Amino acid sequence: MPDSSAPQPIWLDFKDKHRCGILVGSGFLDRLPVLIETHGAGVLTPERKVLLLYDSAVETHYGARIDTALRAYNVIKHVVPAGEGSKSFSALEALCTRALSAGIDRKTLVIAVGGGVIGDLGGFAASILLRGLPLVHVPTTLLAHVDSAIGGKTAINAASGKNLIGTFYQPHLVIADSATLASLPRRQMIAGYGEVLKYACINDPPFFQWLQHNGKSLLNEPNSDATRYAVAHCARKKADIVLQDETEHGVRALLNLGHSFAHALESAYGYSDTLLHGEAVIIGIVLAARLSRQLGIAQDPQLEKTLTDHLASLDLLPPVAIDTSALRVDDLMATMARDKKNVGAHFNVIALRAIGDAFIYKNCPPEALRAVWTRFLASNGSLS
Repeated sequence: MPDSSAPQPIWLDFKDKHRCGILVGSGFLDRLPVLIETHGAGVLTPERKVLLLYDSAVETHYGARIDTALRAYNVIKHVVPAGEGSKSFSALEALCTRALSAGIDRKTLVIAVGGGVIGDLGGFAASILLRGLPLVHVPTTLLAHVDSAIGGKTAINAASGKNLIGTFYQPHLVIADSATLASLPRRQMIAGYGEVLKYACINDPPFFQWLQHNGKSLLNEPNSDATRYAVAHCARKKADIVLQDETEHGVRALLNLGHSFAHALESAYGYSDTLLHGEAVIIGIVLAARLSRQLGIAQDPQLEKTLTDHLASLDLLPPVAIDTSALRVDDLMATMARDKKNVGAHFNVIALRAIGDAFIYKNCPPEALRAVWTRFLASNGSLS
């Protein structure tokens, strides 16, 4: 298990000599300055400006502790409303305006504390302000711990879809403090579990077996050895893939398992709390398995059942109750057509031969996708 008192970083060493460390442990918030200085994000001095970003939820739970930890430094604090609505042009403009009016320079350190929204917004701002500022992520949700804070993807949403405007920009450090997960509502832990399950389904059958035995502990005991083990394991899995394909021209696309379906559903619900991203990913993974079986490319005839049995054992079938009566197949298909993995008019999706054997399925027949959506809507979102 990761040692919280003396954390050993998981290092990502990129070809351009940039190095990013990932720290996994507990009780890190009060030690931010020493961790930042010890693990490669540079020396903090009273003169060096720090652009600190978090949202209203983080402010409620941890704002005072973070502010105290950084009280000796020249902090420019910016707080945004919690929720997907902050991944917008207007929020990005407000953050950049705040930073520039405070006189940032190219040594200013950006510290983004929060979930995926804050990581995406803060990372995007760091990548474009003065053509690039050093960046530290401090994820506070399970989803951000295991996925969104790692790998350098930044983005805001557009009217046309999710994460369509952004950059690849690697942080210097990711500080994953499992103690911050203790304040999360269960829905947020479930959302994070969607991304954890994704890693098992891509290429790690032994990890799926581990989840079958430890999934309940992971969901019910956020600040536990099981959680820290899962976070570190997922971080290493993502690091391995990102180092092979940093800008997603090949194998990194596998990390989008379930996401083509998920993004279409999120768009249909207006990126609202009706359906959280990770909840949509859980649905998307099951639909990807269903599509794979329908197309005859699933080599494991029990693929979908094994997934749904596992989710049912965790009371995640479905992960959240949604009403699909107002959704239309044509609208969902139109959103899928704008997916970044597509080439021209061809649908490219991540499919499964078996749990632990995902691959990029090119030129997926539109009628097969329609059939999956039609069954899903007819069952009002049921996955059984």
